[in-house]
Amino acid sequence: MFGRWTAVFLILLAALTYISAQTTDTKPAAPGEAKPSVKSADDVELIEGKVTFVTDGDQFRVRTSDGKVFPIRIHGIDAPEQDQDYGVKSRKRLEDQILEKEVKVVVQRVDSEGRYVGTVFLNGQDVGLRLLENGSAWHYKRASGEQSSDVRARYAKAELKARENRSGLWSDPIPIPPWEYRDETEPSPGATDKKSAVVPLVTNTQPAAQGDQKPTAVEGRVYTLGPRGGCYYLNSSGSKVYVKDKSLCQKPQ
Repeated sequence: MFGRWTAVFLILLAALTYISAQTTDTKPAAPGEAKPSVKSADDVELIEGKVTFVTDGDQFRVRTSDGKVFPIRIHGIDAPEQDQDYGVKSRKRLEDQILEKEVKVVVQRVDSEGRYVGTVFLNGQDVGLRLLENGSAWHYKRASGEQSSDVRARYAKAELKARENRSGLWSDPIPIPPWEYRDETEPSPGATDKKSAVVPLVTNTQPAAQGDQKPTAVEGRVYTLGPRGGCYYLNSSGSKVYVKDKSLCQKPQ
């Protein structure tokens, strides 16, 4: 009798454990999307499928044979943001290389935004390495510690060769690294007022000292040339907003 009740108890416990596991993720994934509940690369080590969309120069989506869609971030590189110089061209380079093609992604980890960060292969070729070679991206040294020594060396050598040949983004004499661009475009500390404010029209009546940047009055904004060659203005919340037209900023004398 005791043995029978023990068996019943174990069956009930197993059933409750199963139900709990099925209901832990209360936020359903969108149709065809992989659930963003994966916390580490231990859950998914390899993704194989067709590239259905390219987000920018180092991100895209893969649809697997069972219909799941995974957001991918190429490990070890960092491409220009879309509103940076060469950002659109970088995205086009990646599209030309992998869009509508079958790729393999060796997953390193899943980042805080649910993207599967990994090394991408197309027909056995390292896609990230090819992007470095043609000057479409930077070697992302902040993540280089996650690379093996030989891979890290290959990536560094590929970037150096692209720099020397002035390929792609390196045709710009002062390209801005995307991680610096992202840091600089974040709101300044203490700038919490999100209300719109009138930006006064500034007219520069005094000649600028040698080496200073003259403000340019265009539609009530003052444009400034940054130390790395980026042209920006400050919005009402104190954030730097970069513009593509660098002619709005006069170069220092």
